[in-house]
Amino acid sequence: MKPRYVAGVLLDMVGDKRLNIYYEKNSWRMAPRVSKSLFDAAAQVGVREFIPKLKHEIQDDHLPLNQIAGIPTCDLIDFDYRYWHTTRDIPANCSGESLAKVGLVITHWLNTGPNIAKKPD
Repeated sequence: MKPRYVAGVLLDMVGDKRLNIYYEKNSWRMAPRVSKSLFDAAAQVGVREFIPKLKHEIQDDHLPLNQIAGIPTCDLIDFDYRYWHTTRDIPANCSGESLAKVGLVITHWLNTGPNIAKKPD
């Protein structure tokens, strides 16, 4: 039996010590229900670093999943990570706490069943 994928999540640069994850514009346009359900999960577990406002538009691996595979996929990305693609992108500028917060959101989202059936508000 072939698996049927109903949603996807791309985690990118989510270890920033100053974690702030906003709605990514392509994710909101192509996978609004998945995006909203992830940010709802963050609110439910008290992770305030998920900020439900549109900010960046990213060309990333979530695009072919949405466009070609037809799997609604959200890119969770802290695109304000100032050390991206520099020699200072080192563990000292990252945070296990940030990773744990994102992990808590994803675990809660998966355990409660991604609420992607309803339209976003």
